Amino acid sequence: MYGRQPKCRSPNNRKRWSFGMRDRGGQVVTQVVNSTDAPTLQGIIKKSVVPGSAIATDDHGGYTGLNGVFIHKTVCHSAKNKSTKKWVDGWAHTNGIESVWSVFKRSLMGVWHAVSTDHLQLYVNECAFRLNEGNCKYDTVDRMKSLTQSMHGKRLTYKMLTRNKYRPTYSPAP
Repeated sequence: MYGRQPKCRSPNNRKRWSFGMRDRGGQVVTQVVNSTDAPTLQGIIKKSVVPGSAIATDDHGGYTGLNGVFIHKTVCHSAKNKSTKKWVDGWAHTNGIESVWSVFKRSLMGVWHAVSTDHLQLYVNECAFRLNEGNCKYDTVDRMKSLTQSMHGKRLTYKMLTRNKYRPTYSPAP
């Protein structure tokens, strides 16, 4: 689990964070949050993860206190001394979610070029969809069916988009 703040160059930059979780089996869940404090992050984790599961995070303070409900192990990315930094500690690493943010960053630089904080959730949803449904073990037709099933019954008008009335969350199609 790891969050990353997008680089927004607007003068009225409202800080928003992209928070993500990735199951070792591969499913990705992302959500845009306004704060990275413990109540916010742990609330999302507790809603999404089965109690007693093993969780690996970086050493961000928002994850402190997960040990009571989960098997929680951290890796230290932020140590000032390079010799004390740890990227892997036994089974604990954040490589899976780091690859999600890598895909997001490549999309930002190569496809979207700029991201509005108003529409950030849509961008991270697309990234999560591509990682969840873009697996080559699924046939292209099956991926297209999944896309159309998740769009069914949803309508996005320009007015809704520009008036901030559209705040979806990603949920994979059944």
